[in-house]
Amino acid sequence: MYNFLAPLLPPLVLGFFAGVTLASLAGDALGSIGLLSLLFAGVFILWSIVSRNKRTPALGLTAFFLAFTLGIFSTEAAAERVMSFSFEVKPGEIISIMGIVADEPDERDHNTRLTFRPDNSSGQLLLIAPTYPQFNYGDRLRVTGRVEAPQVFETDLGRSFDYPAYLRARGIAAIMYLPEMERLPDFGGSRLVSHLFAFKAAFLGGLDRVLPEPHSSLLGSLVVGGKRSLGEVWQERLRRAGLIHLVVLSGYNLSIVGAGIISVFTALRLRRKWALFIAATAIVLFSIMVGGGASVIRAAVMAIIVILAKLTGRSYEAGRALVTAMVVMIIINPLILVHDIGFQLSCLATAGLIYGSPLVERWCRFIPQPFGFRSTVVATVAAQLAVLPWLLWAIGPVPLYALLTNVLVVPIVPFAMLLAAVIGLAGLLLPPLGFLLAPLGQVVAAYILLVAKTGAVLPGASIALNSFPFILVVLVYAGYFLIWRRSQPKL
Repeated sequence: MYNFLAPLLPPLVLGFFAGVTLASLAGDALGSIGLLSLLFAGVFILWSIVSRNKRTPALGLTAFFLAFTLGIFSTEAAAERVMSFSFEVKPGEIISIMGIVADEPDERDHNTRLTFRPDNSSGQLLLIAPTYPQFNYGDRLRVTGRVEAPQVFETDLGRSFDYPAYLRARGIAAIMYLPEMERLPDFGGSRLVSHLFAFKAAFLGGLDRVLPEPHSSLLGSLVVGGKRSLGEVWQERLRRAGLIHLVVLSGYNLSIVGAGIISVFTALRLRRKWALFIAATAIVLFSIMVGGGASVIRAAVMAIIVILAKLTGRSYEAGRALVTAMVVMIIINPLILVHDIGFQLSCLATAGLIYGSPLVERWCRFIPQPFGFRSTVVATVAAQLAVLPWLLWAIGPVPLYALLTNVLVVPIVPFAMLLAAVIGLAGLLLPPLGFLLAPLGQVVAAYILLVAKTGAVLPGASIALNSFPFILVVLVYAGYFLIWRRSQPKL
C-alpha cells in the first residue's frame, strides 16, 4: 500500500500548495479554475483506466489536479469564514454587538489590541482599545463603535503592505478603534485555555516581582513569549541587531522547551512511552499557553512527529516532518501560506537548518568545536542564508550583523531560558529564592541587551532596499538547490 501511495505524495503536496497559492493571490478573480481543474482530474482518471501502460503518470496528474482543486476550494472557504459576519455594516455606521475576547490581549505601549469574535460569527474584529480597563481571554463584551475595513498602506521604504490580507490570515476581517466596551457577566472561552493564560500571567508576574525592566520582559519573552511590549526602543534595537526572533517565541525556543520536558521525564525514570506521551501533551499545552503563533505550531507539530516516530519505532526524517507540519497548518488555515510572513520565514529557516547545515559545516571546519561554538555558527549561517532572499523581497531591511549577534547570544539562550523559568517560578511560589537568583538573571539579560544595543548602533546595522525583484529570489533559491544537489555525493 505504501509503495502505491508514495509516488503520489509529491504531486498531492505540490498540487495543494499550488491551489492555495493561486486562490490566495487571485481572490475573487479566480472564476471557474477550480471546476476546470476538477475536470482535468476526471480526464486523467479515465486515462489511467483506459491506458494501463501510462497508469503511473496519469495517477500522478490526477492526484495533482485533485489536490489543486482542494487547495482552491479550501482557501476560498477559509476567506469566506473570515469575512462572514452575522450583521451587515454600512460605511460610517455605528453598531453595537456582543461577543467574546477570543485570544490573549496584546498589550502595547499606548493601547491594547483585542481579538473579538462576535456571537454567531466565525469572523473576528480587531479592537484597538485603551490600556485600561483591562480585559482577559474569554470575557463577554458588548462593543459599540464604528467598524472600519483595514487598508493597504506603504512602508517607510515605499513598499506596499497588504494589511487586510495580513489580518485575514489571522482570522480578522475588520477593525474597531477605541470602542465603548461593557463587560457582561458570562464567560465565553475555554476554561483550560483561560487557566493556561492565567498561569502564564502569574509566571510573568513572578519575574516582575524580582527583576527590573526591561530585563524582566526580555527573560519572560524568551520563555513564554509574553505579549507585552519591551518598548519601541528596545524592539527596534533587537530588530536591527537581528535578535527579534528571540522575543517572539520562535520554533527554536519551543525546541529547547521540548528537549527540557523530555529530559525531565527521562530523568524521573518513567517508562519510555509514558515519558513521550506526557512530553507531547506538555508541548501541546505549552503551545496553547504561548499563543500558538505560526512558528510555534510548526515546531510543535514537528516535535510531536518526532515523538510519534519514537513511539512507533519508525524512522524520522526532518524534511518530511517539515512538509507534514506545513501541510497540517495550511489545511487548518490556508491563508497563511501566502499572507503570513512569519510562517514563510519559519519554514525557510527550518529548511536551511535541515539541508543547508551540512553544506555550511564543510566550509566552517576551521571554527573550534568546544562549547558547541561551531554548531552555533553553522546553524546561524544556514538559517540566515535561507531567509535572506525572502527578507530582501518581502520586507526590505535586513540586519547586517545578525550573524555576529546571534553567534554571541544564541549559545546562552538555553541557559537564559532555564534561569528565567526558575526565577519566574521562584518569584511566584518562593519570593526569597527568586530575589536570591535575580542578580544572575539580571546579568544574563543585561548581556543580551548589550549585544542588541551594540549591534543596532554599528555603522550600516540594517541594509534597506527599496525593491528586490522576485525573479532574483527565484534565481537565488534555484542556485541554492543546484549547490545542494551537486554536493550530495560528497556529503
